[in-house]
Amino acid sequence: MDSPNPSPYESAYRVEATPWRLVKYRREGDHACYFKQKFIVPAPTSAVADKTLLRLTDKINAALGAIATWLFVATGAMLCWEVTGRYVFNAPTIWAAELSQLAMIAAVFFSLGELQRRREHINVSLLRDRLPPAARRVADFIALGLVAAFSAVIVFYGGAIALDSYRAGSSTGTILNLPRWWAESALPVGFSLLLLQSVVGMVRVFADTDADTADADTPPAPTNKTTDGP
Repeated sequence: MDSPNPSPYESAYRVEATPWRLVKYRREGDHACYFKQKFIVPAPTSAVADKTLLRLTDKINAALGAIATWLFVATGAMLCWEVTGRYVFNAPTIWAAELSQLAMIAAVFFSLGELQRRREHINVSLLRDRLPPAARRVADFIALGLVAAFSAVIVFYGGAIALDSYRAGSSTGTILNLPRWWAESALPVGFSLLLLQSVVGMVRVFADTDADTADADTPPAPTNKTTDGP
């Protein structure tokens, strides 16, 4: 049976989720006793690192998605304040309109990676859903590759535009006169998140795994089949 306190030797290994087996360990007369045994296999350092990077990308995009949510809330609050001040108290602000625009721009682009992680971008799946599973995986891999390639182009040119504005000290020319690169940098940042999440999706499609896969020590569902011996 599994030990509740694994030895230091076992802690350097990982437990596979799928390879469980029933192993005969004692026979008394015509009755055989079985116990459930896990295969203990070495955990490759590269595999653990790769899984950590995938989950780190998920967490980064989830955090930026939460920030984007609050930026949308702030945008709505600022616009409500501006409308109320202008038409009720006849006291318009000089900051609400421009800051709400900046917050909305950041919210839109910061949410790109999180929407990709949740698979909530608009997609047309009429043909894809009619394909067999293997062909669907190929289609998903190609689609994610195209998204990643497009994102890389946007990051390259959008980053160059924001960098030029920063070096030139360009501003919006409005009352607040905010630096232009504040808004322009949201474009390469957002598409960088989308690029990373698309690459993560490609890795998962290739490995036929998902972001919310069960932990490795979760046993499989019981079946009616048993094996006599290893």
